[in-house]
Amino acid sequence: MLNTYEKQDVMEKKEQIVLSNGEITLRPLKMEDAYDMFAYCSLNEIADGMTWDAHQSIEDTKAFIDYTLNRLEGSNDVFLAIELDGVIVGSTSLLYVDNRHHVAELGYMLNPAYAGRGIVTKAVNLIMAHGFEKMAMNRIQARCFIDNAGSENVMKRVGMEFEGILRKRMFVKGHYHDMKMYSILREEWN
Repeated sequence: MLNTYEKQDVMEKKEQIVLSNGEITLRPLKMEDAYDMFAYCSLNEIADGMTWDAHQSIEDTKAFIDYTLNRLEGSNDVFLAIELDGVIVGSTSLLYVDNRHHVAELGYMLNPAYAGRGIVTKAVNLIMAHGFEKMAMNRIQARCFIDNAGSENVMKRVGMEFEGILRKRMFVKGHYHDMKMYSILREEWN
């Protein structure tokens, strides 16, 4: 049987999670990150791949951070900022953590100014290692809009397997959208 955390232990530990590979650091999100996050959350290029609209003001980004931090309270979910040279360039997360079935859903976003440098792939590898090794996950899954090739490529690069199309899975911005589903199992993880 896989080990599972008691909810209180997870809460104490996740507030202290810092993961690094020497180039990037993943750390808990803070309100002070709002200005760095606004730089990319205000871009339609980012919002088009998300369920929310581009942020119109720094207040939108602060509200997003507040919502995220409140959502994390009382849950086993993990949401970490990606820090590079003292700047927040994106985030990665394990959400909808199900300790009974040992499943979590991977999420990530990156400031496009930092694209093409392998930052998201490195961040995802760090958080997936944490998910499998520290959180006792057996399956980590990820979804993307059917036309989000960049996100899909990240899933492929980290060894996830395509499982299929979730037809009309999300109702976003007034329309139903198909989603691609990928996953990786503990036994497939390096």
